[in-house]
Formats: sequence, C-alpha cells, structure tokens
Amino acid sequence: MWIGVLACLAAATADASGAGVRVGVIVLNQADGQQQAARLAPLLRRLTTRGFMTPERVAAALAERSAPGDSLNLAQLDATTKAIESGYSSFLRGDFEVARQALSQAIADLLRKPATVARQQPLRDTLLRAYMGLALSHSRLGDSARAEAVMTEFLRSMPDREISRATYGPEPIELAKRIRAAWASRPRGALRVQTDDPTAVIFLDERYVGVGDVTLPDLWPGSYRVYVQRGKTEGRVHTVEVTPAKETGLEVQARLDAAVRIVGDAVALVFASTAARDAEAHDRARELAATLDAAQVITIGADLRDGGPVIVGAVVDPLRATPERRASIAADALDASGEALIDYLLDGKQSPAVHSFEAAATSVAEKPPVALRARRGGGGLRVAGWVAASAGVLALGGGIYYGLRANELEDEVSSPPAWSNDLASKVDEGETAAFRANLLIGVGAAAVVGGGVLLYLGYRSGASESRPGRTQVQGLLAPGLAGVLVQGSFQ
Repeated sequence: MWIGVLACLAAATADASGAGVRVGVIVLNQADGQQQAARLAPLLRRLTTRGFMTPERVAAALAERSAPGDSLNLAQLDATTKAIESGYSSFLRGDFEVARQALSQAIADLLRKPATVARQQPLRDTLLRAYMGLALSHSRLGDSARAEAVMTEFLRSMPDREISRATYGPEPIELAKRIRAAWASRPRGALRVQTDDPTAVIFLDERYVGVGDVTLPDLWPGSYRVYVQRGKTEGRVHTVEVTPAKETGLEVQARLDAAVRIVGDAVALVFASTAARDAEAHDRARELAATLDAAQVITIGADLRDGGPVIVGAVVDPLRATPERRASIAADALDASGEALIDYLLDGKQSPAVHSFEAAATSVAEKPPVALRARRGGGGLRVAGWVAASAGVLALGGGIYYGLRANELEDEVSSPPAWSNDLASKVDEGETAAFRANLLIGVGAAAVVGGGVLLYLGYRSGASESRPGRTQVQGLLAPGLAGVLVQGSFQ
C-alpha cells in the first residue's frame, strides 16, 4: 500500500529535565531506492527544525549498535580475490612487505562486507590463504607478534579449517601448534545467540553455525562478528565480546536487521515487496524505536488513494499496536503542504490540505432499494452468507496446508550440516508458506464470521421483513487482523 514510509522516532527521557530526542528514518520498497529517498529527504530536514535528530546522527546512533552486512559486488570481489592471489605470489617471491600490505587490505575488504563470505562459504578457503600468507610475511620480516596475532585470529574464526602441509609447508603448522598450546590452559567462553525469527541463519565470523537460537560453547575469548540473515536477504553484523569462563548473550532482531539500510545519508527500512512492507513496516518501526531508545514514531510515505498519488503520515507509539493518527496530503502539494502534514501529526492541528483517514463508518440507508425489499425473506443475505462462509472454510483449509508445510521446512533447516543456496531456498519457501498460512487463516476466519453474520441477518430479515432497521458496515485493518464489522439495530 505504501511506496515509502518515513519513520521518525522520539527518544524516551534523556536526562533529569525530561528532555527527549527524536529521530527520523525512511522506509521504502526495494524498487523505490534512491529516487524515493531523495523525494522524502526534505521532510527529514523539516523535521530537524522541530527538534528531530539529523539523518546523519541517526545513522551514527545505529552504527554504534550494528553494522551493515553488505556484500562486495562482482567487480569488487574479483579485485579482492585477485589481490589475495597476487599478495600470496609476492610472499612466495620473497617480496614480504608488498605481500603483507596487499593481504592486509584484502582481508579488511572481505571482513568489511561479511555477507560476501557468509553467503559464499568457499571464499573462506580464499580467506585462509590470505591469513597464511600474511602471518608468514610478518614472520619472515621478524615481526613475530603480528604473525602470532594473525594466526590467532585465524584459529579463533576458522576452527573448522585445517592448514595443509602440502600447500603451506610446516612453518604455519608449527606456529599454530605453539599458539594452541599457549591457549590450552586458558578458560574458554560461550556465546548464546537468540533471534526473533526461527528461520534466521546465524554466522560467527562468517562461519555457518546454525538456524534460529544457537549456543556456542568452547570459544576462545575475544571479539566476534555475529551476522544473521533471513533467507537470501542480507542482515546486519553485531560485534560481541566473549569473556573467559562466562556465557555471553546476544539478542538479535533478525526481522529488523533484514530491513534496515543506509540510503543516501539516512537510515532506511527497506522491504522486498509492497505486501511485505504493508505487513511489517509498523512493527519494524516499533522495533527500531526500541533499538534507538525512542518513544514515538512518525511514518510518512507515498501512496495511491482514490486513484491519485498522496503523501501519507501516521503517528506510532512503540507501545501501541496501531497508529495514533493517520492523514494524507496530495503528492503534488508536498512542498506547499508538507509543514501542514507535520503539524497535524505532531500537534493534531487541522488544515484543509490535510485529510485524515481514520476508519470511518459507511451508513446504509434505513430502507433498502425496492429491488432488494422484493426478495422474499432476506434470501440475498442468506446466499451471500453461505458463499462467504464456504469461501472462509476453503481459505482456512489452505492456511492449515501452508502452516504444515512451513513447519516441515522449518524442521528441514533447523540443523543442517552447512549453509547452501538450497538451504536459502528452503528458508525462503518456508517464510512464504508461513506468510500464506497467516494470511489465509486470517481471511478465512473473517469470512466465516462475516458469513455467519450475513446468515443471521438474512434469517432475521425473513422473520421481520417489514421492520425498519439501520445497518452500519466498517472495514477493520490492523497488524494481523483484517475483516468486516457489521453492526445492526433492529426494532
């Protein structure tokens, strides 16, 4: 429904005086991208004049908590892998300084875009080669401390990889043996990662470790990168410090991580489709408010209503399931009426340019048309009731089928031996099945209830056809709820 949503968050009490901070972010479809963000950017700037944080400060606040889990593009990846091969060749030729500079930069480039390695696990062998060449280059240059640091990082982040004597010779193997011996008597730590999505795939230092919640014992103390991904959608990276003889806990909002991005100079929530955005935008904005310690969300974006483009805004309280206020202005009046929309959202100030579209009831005339009154005993209502109820039963059956399929796929991906594209496809299929199950069950239940109401009205009309009445119909729309409310008064 929305092409773009601007989420503006007001932080909770920031100091003893009760002053709060408010921030703004943009929420988009993947298809919207930079163009839609640039169109909404002026509203961000207008909000900063009303006490909201600048987009740059919002991005910085998010960066303190997590980092983008981006991937290198094909050209960047090709250049990086070539740099590793070139750097290792320099090591073999004895150009140790050239080798360590090239390999240090290549490793940094890969780790700065962790989704690259996480999504392509064979690249971990390329990374292993870079670690070996870098550690040996440091060693040949007499820098034993750096050589040990590089090897320690390799052993911590790649405990599942062995060093090939045939490929790298005995020197790195002996270095690794000395480091393992030094660590043997030191206490280890543990890490427990919990997510809000049982299908989320978890990587520790780009190594696949499981799906959903995982506990990782026997870890060397130190800093680790935790990358969480939903299906094929890139997530974010959380840095966690594992301490000796303790279990460190990390809670990851995988659904939020899959949506949050930096677009232009602002933080954005980006969704794969219009349906996903409509279903999730409100909840993701509430989660982002909690992440940034915010107390209020204002959403603003583009939409099509009554056949024309409009700019839609809503006030969202993170503690409420539905927006407090919603309104729109004509899209071509954005420059002229943007301030009026903000005034309404923040202060409830009315303006002719601002149109509130809170759920409004549509009254049906007290006396139905003659053609309907001529139908004996409310037969039309009864037919409609049976049709609606039957359709609801079919929808419920479809929802149950997709629910069972989603559970089946969840079992298949819960503990696979390794991450693969096939696993990613199953995770995507499972998410789709779960979405269809929830949608069909919700629609089916609404149709069954609506059908029952129509049947009741039909039979009631048959029993008292001449009595005047008044019926009111309202559309209901809320997260996880869609249906029809029919209210009637009878004499």
